[in-house]
Amino acid sequence: MSTPAVSFSSSAEFLKKVRPKQFFDGLFSATNTRFDNRTQESFRPCSVTCRTIPDTLGSCVVKHGANYIVSTVVGSLSRKTSITSKFDSLIAVNVQYSSQTHPQFENAQMERDRRILFISSFLESLIGQCIDESSLSLQNIPLKNRKSPLSLLAWSLTVDITILEEDGDPTDAAVLSCFMGLKSVKFPELFVSENPHTRSFSISPVQPENEIGRIAPAHLEFITLPICVTFGIVNTVKGILLLADPSEEELTLPASTIRFVIDILREQPRFLMLEKDAGIPLDFSKEIHLKPKDIFSPSPLALDVALGRAKSLWKATPL
Repeated sequence: MSTPAVSFSSSAEFLKKVRPKQFFDGLFSATNTRFDNRTQESFRPCSVTCRTIPDTLGSCVVKHGANYIVSTVVGSLSRKTSITSKFDSLIAVNVQYSSQTHPQFENAQMERDRRILFISSFLESLIGQCIDESSLSLQNIPLKNRKSPLSLLAWSLTVDITILEEDGDPTDAAVLSCFMGLKSVKFPELFVSENPHTRSFSISPVQPENEIGRIAPAHLEFITLPICVTFGIVNTVKGILLLADPSEEELTLPASTIRFVIDILREQPRFLMLEKDAGIPLDFSKEIHLKPKDIFSPSPLALDVALGRAKSLWKATPL
């Protein structure tokens, strides 16, 4: 009985499935390309759409390769008795996976829980340093026929980030979606009225007959605007490689990760943070001057590649 012929393509797929690291080494050595035919420094396509979700203060949809992430920002304005409220309590971040998200890896729930925890803490550490706190607080609102202005009002915001689809670490897309969602926030015009019997105030987006004050529309002000760029670190037969924007397949080679967080608001973008393997980020408040030797010897281009990616993403945003 003759043995059925096995095509090269099926053999390659079999090797890719059972020995992905060996398959990747052979593929990259022969073609200098990766599983999805990208080069070492190539990123997947990314699109950003803002202010498309109704009944929100701001929103952003990011499609980054097969990653599909939506952020919405909602909030309320409340009266404060002093300016002692902690800034951290004014912006909350919730990260979740959609129940329809297709698992891309084994032990999906455990890995998703880990990613949710990391992305949440990562975003909170960034938000506290990026947004001008005064743009959340409204002080000294003039009122008609009153000597004293209305005491402090402050916006409390919640950013809900939903991962609808993923392929690889979704941190870059989550950071982009979160901050473009916050950048798109537009606080509405509000009107202040007073009950003449109880002398209590009320605030409404609808202009009342007994208006005594008005709060003008406003936006959040940013001190810095971070964009995250992740590389996978893979040890191959050619040495240690940094793979831009690693896919889920590449993260299972195995590969660790390194992230550059870049402030894109400045005319000359600067590095704000270097974070490796979902560990504790370096001090965000200090500008980090990176040199190739500070990371890996084969990565002198990684810094330029990360900066170029951040600039292109910023140009692609509609804000």
